Amino acid sequence: MSWLFNADYESFLFSGKEHYKQSSNKINQEFEYLIHFFEDEPIFTNKKYSKAFIDHIQGLTGREFKTTSFNKNVHNWWCEVGDLERDQALQSKITSTKFSIENGLETEAKILDDPNTRFEEGKIYKLPGEFSGRGHLKYPKDGKKIKRILSSGLKLIEEPLRNRTVDFSSLVLSEKEVITYENLVDEKFQYKGTKLAPFKVPEGYEKIISMTIDFYLGLGANYPFSIDSYQYRDGDELKLAPVCEVNVRKTMGFIAYRLKSFFKSPYGALLILSDRKAEGRHYTWLSPEENLFQLCFVSADSESQLNSLVTTILE
Repeated sequence: MSWLFNADYESFLFSGKEHYKQSSNKINQEFEYLIHFFEDEPIFTNKKYSKAFIDHIQGLTGREFKTTSFNKNVHNWWCEVGDLERDQALQSKITSTKFSIENGLETEAKILDDPNTRFEEGKIYKLPGEFSGRGHLKYPKDGKKIKRILSSGLKLIEEPLRNRTVDFSSLVLSEKEVITYENLVDEKFQYKGTKLAPFKVPEGYEKIISMTIDFYLGLGANYPFSIDSYQYRDGDELKLAPVCEVNVRKTMGFIAYRLKSFFKSPYGALLILSDRKAEGRHYTWLSPEENLFQLCFVSADSESQLNSLVTTILE
């Protein structure tokens, strides 16, 4: 058997196509090498890796880096592939938004389907099927695109543009194991990394997360999955958006958590960067140098050291 890093499954779910075909494409190839840290079986890929990268990753793991282009008995690693309608419901932001509205967790968000809706400045408009912060539109800058999407029959989620103070996620590994950590997100809401250090959750958060876990398990979710949340400032008041979205698949937070154990690091962070900005014993670069995204694992002995190392590489 072999493993496919099927990151393209989410885009397939909302493409209008009916049958998912396993493929070694650029989307899947971008992060497929990460499988090697956790699995002994080969990676299904058509990509040809350089000797320098193979030597590097084998030096990190102490194991042979194995790939295959033989497309028999290929297993999906990143995201479980099941019933199409079930998977669409599990992965759609419409599901998490409805859940938040119906349970009184969100009072300002709306689900839009009418192109004649009166759009508002200071609001963001989210596509239900995008991930990692992609597909966030702003009005009036993206007004024509917003109207065009709704006119095509698709739905959008309208939310206020809030003054976020911290983004975080709860990684649900099993019935008894939930790990909460801080996420690093840029001004465009795109994911940039995860910091693994003790995180104090807001009051009442654990009860909400327990309710959310039960809801998604009831829809057919399997472990692992993660629940994205954030805190924001509204005037002088600090408020909580406990269920921003739910990712029913492995996540970069999951990979960060597993890498922290792999590198035996007391504290750690996984960062996604556009280039390599730092060197030294605390920084372990993971990606092939030709890749679009450069992944770096940061190891630290204390939370203060971790914060300093992360700040340095992000400057």
